[in-house]
Amino acid sequence: DEIVILTKKFNEMIIRLKDMTSRQKEFVSNASHELKTPLTRALLSTDIALNQPVIQKGELENVKNDLLEINELLEKLLLLSKVRETSMLPQGNTKVIIVVNEILKSFSKITAETKIIVKVSVPEDFTFPVHIKYFQIILSNLLSNAIKFSNEESTLNITGSKNEYSKTISVQNLGKVLSTDDTQKIFNRFYRVKE
Repeated sequence: DEIVILTKKFNEMIIRLKDMTSRQKEFVSNASHELKTPLTRALLSTDIALNQPVIQKGELENVKNDLLEINELLEKLLLLSKVRETSMLPQGNTKVIIVVNEILKSFSKITAETKIIVKVSVPEDFTFPVHIKYFQIILSNLLSNAIKFSNEESTLNITGSKNEYSKTISVQNLGKVLSTDDTQKIFNRFYRVKE
């Protein structure tokens, strides 16, 4: 019956719209959360600098670094918005060890403070068939979470391996284990575990 088919299609459309609205709200919430920290730091550094009789160069450097971090986050969000779930990522041939070392430098302060030892086992000639910008976002996100949820003085392992059928990048930490339900949702864009 045409009415039944039309009703079914209409219900499917409503479900999709509801899902899109939910994802949009989640995106805005997560984007706001990510931008709030460096913005707050920049504002505090500006207040400190303005309350001093002579503006210290170090305070202005802090503001500059925080604003650069906000700019980088915005660029990443814009880049992610261009990638549709149904589209292929632009191809490339990214040398993994270069990206790993570059990202680890940005996390060196926090790993030193928490005494987390990072062990990297990635062959020099190991490449990954993805555009470098996307790979940086993916790896940075994985490492950020791995460090954030690692126990102090623990070890974090980054490995690269391949066989004739596939290539694998693995980031493994020693910390809280995700629940089965959360594990099934980790590839949902902007999904965040509250705990």
